[in-house]
Amino acid sequence: MYQCRCCNKAVKVTDGKISALALHFNPTSTSYCKRKFTPLDRGMLGVFDNDRDAPSKKVVPSAAATSHGGAASNIGSFHNQSVEQWLDAGKRRAHKMLVAVVRRRSIAWIIGESLPFTILQSRSFLDMIEAVTPAALPAFKSARQVKRDIGVVSLNLFDQAISVLSKTSFSMQLDEWTTPGMQHAFQALVL
Repeated sequence: MYQCRCCNKAVKVTDGKISALALHFNPTSTSYCKRKFTPLDRGMLGVFDNDRDAPSKKVVPSAAATSHGGAASNIGSFHNQSVEQWLDAGKRRAHKMLVAVVRRRSIAWIIGESLPFTILQSRSFLDMIEAVTPAALPAFKSARQVKRDIGVVSLNLFDQAISVLSKTSFSMQLDEWTTPGMQHAFQALVL
């Protein structure tokens, strides 16, 4: 049994599986925790605020905001513009974006995922970035610049590693052995 810290109700947990707890916090479940957003244990306050069913996140559209009384439309208004003008206006949104920050993050992505540096020049990648925000496109102008940035990051990482190793004392131990018939040799290096 598990004691829910939100409502103090005992929830049955079988074989250490937490599926019963997931059901307890699922709003469509019959055993839904009624105090999920107003827990009795104040230490749990705010834990579920990012859930899609959080009361503060729900927005009830007014009748004026809905078209024909149905679901709310979130595409924005055209204000007597053609579709092309409306799409172009969306592309020219005033984003305060630092190109250097975007390039640094992309370099970290390339290094972290072991990707080729030319991936930033692929047409599909540039199309995706343009769809997200066209203001970021100047960060991916040149594969040479990306290559230089990767070189700078690599040298800095190498210098940091040398600095840490020079300040750290460590020892190495080398051990060698063979199988009884001397058919195979083994070597171990312990730091």
